[in-house]
Amino acid sequence: MKTRNRTFLTLAVAGLVLALAPAAQAGTISAGDPLIAGSGLSAGDTFQLVFVTSANMTFTTQEEDLNVYNQFVTDVANNEGAYTGSIVAAHDWSWKAIGSVQAGFPIPSPNHHAYNNAVVSAPVYNLNAEVVATDYADIWDGSLANPIKYTEQGTAAAMDVKVNTGSRANGSQDTASHKEYSLCGDQGTRTGNPHATDSTWIYEAVLGTSRRAPTGPLYGLSEALQVLADNAEPVADADGPYDVPYGATLDLDGSGSTDDSGIISYDWDIAGVLSASGATDSSITWQDLVDAGLSAGGAIDLTVTDDGTPGLTGTDGTTFTVGAAPSVIPKPASFLIWAIGFMGLACYARRRRRRL
Repeated sequence: MKTRNRTFLTLAVAGLVLALAPAAQAGTISAGDPLIAGSGLSAGDTFQLVFVTSANMTFTTQEEDLNVYNQFVTDVANNEGAYTGSIVAAHDWSWKAIGSVQAGFPIPSPNHHAYNNAVVSAPVYNLNAEVVATDYADIWDGSLANPIKYTEQGTAAAMDVKVNTGSRANGSQDTASHKEYSLCGDQGTRTGNPHATDSTWIYEAVLGTSRRAPTGPLYGLSEALQVLADNAEPVADADGPYDVPYGATLDLDGSGSTDDSGIISYDWDIAGVLSASGATDSSITWQDLVDAGLSAGGAIDLTVTDDGTPGLTGTDGTTFTVGAAPSVIPKPASFLIWAIGFMGLACYARRRRRRL
């Protein structure tokens, strides 16, 4: 009874610390993201995701560092290394393993417990957009609203899969009567059933051998995620039409473009021949246009990209004209030659008339 009381006291204190601690900056997800379609989540809501890895973690030594387990679930979720097919990889969120290790170096007590490693600070959903638990207390009360069961690939785990947890139903390290069942525990490793909604989701069979967890999957819990309003397409404004007189520059101006989340790039296409970037650009000269064969003018297209998730683009078009070069004026020397020649002809004509 004293042991149970101490356990619940530890959980209560941990919950109080979480409640009083400053909220960590959340990852983000668009309200229209397929991952939360049908979940009832809307802009402004905060939640977390949980999954069971489709890949198995293999143990060759007694691993007592929870950071190693955290790295494994993160790599699986984010398609790092040899892992592929994750439906959450594009977001590059942070993930933690739901598991407990033995107390001591390098994870000092009480941070070796699952409830302190995979911190639940918001409602938890599986990768089928179903509520698993509503909050910290709910996930550690011995039952779930829906099973975790779905892998990072969005498919259900096999029915006979056992997930390494090393934990009791309340998220604490599994140890009793000097028997150690934490991850790579002295007497084996506690596992869970990802299809269960009772306490066996985390606390079921003991598998593996002394100080070696069985080769198997882990549960991964995301950081807190905030739902953002659906990203709207940016509105591009290419301004124009533009006129480029002889010797001038093509002064592009896309500063009238707008977007709800901000524009991160401006890409200009000048008649499919030249290009420019930036909200404004005056780098293309009259001579550049003529040399590119654009003395007759042409079309200009502006494409802008916003910084939303996912990034969206908008386009707008206009035209430009190029002024003609001025007529060639004879140089002074040439004019003098023409003048002398003209005077010579005039004198010749007068002499000829006199002779007649």
